[in-house]
Amino acid sequence: MKFSTALPLLAGAGVALASQDLDVLSSRQVHVDKRGLIDVCVGLDVDLDILGIVVGHLDVCLCLSVLPDFVKTNPVCQSGSMVGGDREVQSTLENLINNHANKQNCTYPDHADPFCASGAPCNYHCKDGFQPQYDDGVDCDNPGNNIPKDCTCPPPMSVCNGQCGNFPHGCGSQAPSSRRRRSNAPKCDAGKTICGVPGGSHGRGWECIDTTSDLESCGGCAIASPFDSLTSRAKVGVDCSALPHVSSVSCKASACVVEACASGFEPSPAKDACIAVAVAARRHIVDAAGAEGLVADVAGLVGVKEGAAGVAKVGRDLVDAAGAEGLVADVAGLVGVKEGAVGDVHVLRDLVGAAGAEGLVADVAGLVGVKEGAVGDVHVLRGLVDAAGAEGLVGDVAGLVGVGEGAVGGLNVGRGLVDAAGAEGLVGNVAGLVGVKEGAVGDLHVL
Repeated sequence: MKFSTALPLLAGAGVALASQDLDVLSSRQVHVDKRGLIDVCVGLDVDLDILGIVVGHLDVCLCLSVLPDFVKTNPVCQSGSMVGGDREVQSTLENLINNHANKQNCTYPDHADPFCASGAPCNYHCKDGFQPQYDDGVDCDNPGNNIPKDCTCPPPMSVCNGQCGNFPHGCGSQAPSSRRRRSNAPKCDAGKTICGVPGGSHGRGWECIDTTSDLESCGGCAIASPFDSLTSRAKVGVDCSALPHVSSVSCKASACVVEACASGFEPSPAKDACIAVAVAARRHIVDAAGAEGLVADVAGLVGVKEGAAGVAKVGRDLVDAAGAEGLVADVAGLVGVKEGAVGDVHVLRDLVGAAGAEGLVADVAGLVGVKEGAVGDVHVLRGLVDAAGAEGLVGDVAGLVGVGEGAVGGLNVGRGLVDAAGAEGLVGNVAGLVGVKEGAVGDLHVL
């Protein structure tokens, strides 16, 4: 994967020393020392590994000074930021550059516009009308490897207000006052602000920054412009990347916006900082408890309403709902328990149990219906249904056995076995097999 090697570094703004061969006009210019900015650059051809995950490949000449912008704009770096955050990616790149065997410490003269090339990491172009000066001529076959010795303004041209050119009418400027110096300060494109940069010689380094979106100068210059007076009231910006416990952050509309935080922290409600997590969220459990009118609703699982007391716990495969005095517990399609003095429902993968007293209604649709009995109990397993009751119990397993209006009735259904026994008027009917009616005692075994 190839990326442009013509990466912008820092714009130059100092006024160069006049050439010794310039005419007397040069003595009238204001001289500012060379910035002498130092950078560390190297050509990288590596897989970018962030926290043990290879997020992509980089084949690019890169300098330390451009890393913040490079991380924000390079697609491979942005993939890495999704894994470990911008700061982790930038730290990884810094280590790759500083520990590389072929790294170079680069210095640039005034009027230089640096660009990093794989074969010449410290290369630069000359600007402001200045011309590159080479020691050993020019390599026409590999122009990217031609590194100038300096940027000069050769005769008969001269320097006027930082520009090299022909000025037949003279320069006409005197040493400027402080007000004049401010008026002669470099200007940035609309929407950008002149801010200082670290490492500038005599504090004269500067660059044009969009403070509405720049990560390290958000809302204003983190380092004041060298052209501002000491009493300037320019708003000081914020380095969003330096916020504590931040792993992913951006600058939007002149304000830091925190997207993600380190472990144990979460974005604040305003998303301008990371705060400690107060309550640890559990992956698979929700607890809800209350009294006197609690409404706990886990959609599609359990609804508990208007009970004096209720508790609901939801896990992967278990739902428990219990209550008293009018509790409504409804597990749709499984069991309904209503208007009982006491009700309890347990739901597992293969087990449904429902028990109640004083008018309990327990209905497992298509399996067993138990209604209006003083006591009723239903248990449903994979291959087993038990139904027992007293005083008017109706137990009906459709197509197998009907037991009605008996003082006592018992029914057991297994995979290959049906037992039916009763007394005093029991009706046991297994269709097509045996009918026993109006006998004092009847017993039926089917295999």
